[in-house]
Parts: sequence; C-alpha cells; structure tokens
Amino acid sequence: MIEYGNGFIINSITSSTSPGKIDFTTNFFYFNSSEKPISKIEILKTDTIESIISSKSYLYYSIIKNGKRDIGLVNKNHYQSIIESAAPSIRKHLDTTKWIKFGVENEKLFILSPNFLFEFSGDNWKILTSYSLDDYY
Repeated sequence: MIEYGNGFIINSITSSTSPGKIDFTTNFFYFNSSEKPISKIEILKTDTIESIISSKSYLYYSIIKNGKRDIGLVNKNHYQSIIESAAPSIRKHLDTTKWIKFGVENEKLFILSPNFLFEFSGDNWKILTSYSLDDYY
C-alpha cells in the first residue's frame, strides 16, 4: 500500500495456473479513506501499469504502451513523461529491460532493473551502480 492523496494505492498481484504455466496479473487500486470507495486505477491507452510510487510531491508511474515503457510523474493532476529527459544510454536500457521496480526517498526516485540502479531527482538522471543479477544467480 502506498499513501497518496486522501487514501492509499493498493498493488494487487494475483496468479492463476494452467497446465505447465503460472500467470501473474498486477492491478492497482485506489482506496479513498474519506469517501470509502475502492476503484481500479486505469490509464488510457496503456497495456500495463508496471509500477507506482509516491513521494510527498509526486506520484511516479511506469507503464507499458504498445510494448514501449514510459516513466512519468503526476503533479497536481498534470501528467509528465520523465523518461524523455534521460541520457540516450539510460533511455536505451530502460526501453529494453525486462522489468523495473521503484523506490523513493527525500523526493528522489530510485529505479532498479536487472542490471542498474538509477536515480531521478529534479530533472536529472544518474546511474548509481551497475551489476548483473543473472551472474549473481
């Protein structure tokens, strides 16, 4: 659960099995604690919401549209893509990596992938470290 606005964003991961296969589905919901309804978060023209996290000022999101990743932020109901401001090497990795996970601290967004840890703060992107999870495992 992620505190946001007048409530919480809930990340719901469900699984289903079929012969020889397990499928996982991720859905995000918003629970408004003052009005009490729970509603599914949907972003138009998006195939998948990959990750959502909030700081004191922003709601950060990663979505997949037509097989392409977009990373953005919401500030006072204004949506802004931030992936566009990344250096070409960072952008290429974020466009092609299998998955990413978010973390946030002191208004800095941290993005973990199978090979890098990135930081986004202000309008600046940094590579904090590189590694290989495949080599580790």
